[in-house]
Amino acid sequence: MNSSTSSFKTECKVILFVLLSLVLVELYARHLSRGMWDPRQLRALPEQTAQLQGAQPKGVLFLGNSLFRDGLDPEILESTLEKPGRPVLRLAASGTTITDWYYYFRTYFSRKERVPELVVVGFARRHLDDQNRLVPGRLGAYSCEMCDTPEVFSEDITDFGGRVEFFQGMALVSVAHRDWLRHRYLMRVADNYPETQQRVHDDLQLRTQKAVPEAPTYTRLRRFIQTVRESRARLVFVAMPTKHPYAINSEILIAAREAGVPILDCREVPGISRADFKDNVHLTPDGARVFSRYLAKRLEPDAARLAEGR
Repeated sequence: MNSSTSSFKTECKVILFVLLSLVLVELYARHLSRGMWDPRQLRALPEQTAQLQGAQPKGVLFLGNSLFRDGLDPEILESTLEKPGRPVLRLAASGTTITDWYYYFRTYFSRKERVPELVVVGFARRHLDDQNRLVPGRLGAYSCEMCDTPEVFSEDITDFGGRVEFFQGMALVSVAHRDWLRHRYLMRVADNYPETQQRVHDDLQLRTQKAVPEAPTYTRLRRFIQTVRESRARLVFVAMPTKHPYAINSEILIAAREAGVPILDCREVPGISRADFKDNVHLTPDGARVFSRYLAKRLEPDAARLAEGR
């Protein structure tokens, strides 16, 4: 009896220690998230998008990931494209791809009747493929609302573990930012972690390129295009510059052409060289200024159509 009682007390202490550790990790994650770029810009969206409120679309939205975050100079874009009653907004969350952008647009714009006139989406390589890795916790935390669950589970997250993580992300910041927290921890305890991580990433990319790739599909891209068009916004895709060249899959070109959506090929920009990249894909501030001027000029015809109400 005494042995059983002692064992039970030990188990209770272990459970209590684990629960306390999880609570502390969650509190720490919530504290850190206040200063993180992605949560800050998502928290600011309701106030920023209030300018778009109304039945008539207005404004310009740049939607993408860290390539847009580092590759766009807000001052240049605003000075070129922003007019009275036509604000310029940017939503560029790290590591996101077409699935995140689809639900971002649904959740923060079309569902709330805060639709921009022009949606500019930046992509590179395989950001538009269905085969991109989904992060269920991030989808649950920032991209979706509870009413999206049936569509998410039928179209995007079909495994039990992913569905559990999706609901966990809705409640727990530590789940939504699990990858970021791991990177932050490793940067503190491991020497030369950023360099090692980049070498591993480059090696994995090289192996993936040598392997026989799975033929990409684009059902999510087509869902996104249809949603934006149904909202009466004009959509433009931008193929972003990277240090190493890449091809645009013909299926992307077909999907865009069938929907009447232009793709601006900015893979090579005059004035941008390999020295203008911080790594393989992200532009330096100088590169971002060159690219932003170039992109603003390429978008001038679309801006003119908006001004004329076409």
